[in-house]
Amino acid sequence: MRIIFFALIFFFVNYFASAQSKEEEGTKKAWYQCSKIVVKNEGIPSTKYGKLFFDINTKLTPNPSKKKEFDWLTNYPRSYFTAHLINASDSIVKIERQDGSLIMIQEAKNEEGEWVPIEHWLYSWCGNSYMNPLVLEHGQKVMIPIKKYSGTFETVVRLKLKIGEVLVYSDPFISSIDLNQFKKVYVDGSGEFHHANTNYLED
Repeated sequence: MRIIFFALIFFFVNYFASAQSKEEEGTKKAWYQCSKIVVKNEGIPSTKYGKLFFDINTKLTPNPSKKKEFDWLTNYPRSYFTAHLINASDSIVKIERQDGSLIMIQEAKNEEGEWVPIEHWLYSWCGNSYMNPLVLEHGQKVMIPIKKYSGTFETVVRLKLKIGEVLVYSDPFISSIDLNQFKKVYVDGSGEFHHANTNYLED
């Protein structure tokens, strides 16, 4: 009995370690909470008039003490940088959220110079997940903590936000990533680690 018991422990330890390893090798799960809405008092660049756009500062770490909704950031003091989503258009923009997160991922240019996802989105099947859209009027903005990656491959990265059938991209910014992040995670049907609802916001 002891041999069987320890054999089972060995099996499950190796199984979950293997699953975790598979998760770490591919694209990362995206989740992007945003702050409460504030009015942008600073001037909007003339090139951004009439647009919904991202203002990114990769050197600015979000301060959880100033944004109570981001208390979880205290555990990751250097793992995120700051972006603002600003509505400089003349229209009210309604942006779908899922469980409090913008539907957004990061993409990076690979070794061939092609834009490739380094994160994936997991859609929820529950209708209640989409009950709280973000509504931005002209001149309003929200702050978004953006996951900071590191690795041996230096490249340019951009944010990809889905609003209905429209995709909104940020200006590219310099970053470094692990080349393994270019591996897309799909359902493989083998019973091993996979994401049943993996999506790369391509449609």
